[in-house]
Amino acid sequence: MFQQLFSRRGRTTFNIEPHVGILPLKLEMPRNEVQRLMRNLGYGLSSSHDQSDYYIESSVQVEFDAAEKASFIGISPHHETDVLYNGKRVFEHEAEFVFSFIRECGDEMYSEYEPREYLFRKQILTLWDAAE
Repeated sequence: MFQQLFSRRGRTTFNIEPHVGILPLKLEMPRNEVQRLMRNLGYGLSSSHDQSDYYIESSVQVEFDAAEKASFIGISPHHETDVLYNGKRVFEHEAEFVFSFIRECGDEMYSEYEPREYLFRKQILTLWDAAE
């Protein structure tokens, strides 16, 4: 299973799946399972603060609810990861392209590009700090 998660030159691939997670990380996954999965991928905790764990030099953030289940998964660019949404590597494209692509794939109502933060309501997916 873990071999299929690796892409170019040993980089780990994460796939954004609305309402599911950023695979292999899944929403509702127990905290101990998240920690075990990331350890099996070769990533120990970068840090932990209250209900949030950080991995891969804090480029992956997982927040947990009171029941210790993943309630939020965030990911930012890192040289050891590829992040895909519907087959496209999201961090290899300009933010406006990614915004349009996500909107089209999710059949979202028309809206204007917002570089600071935008919530795709049908997908419960947020594009955040796209200008940076």
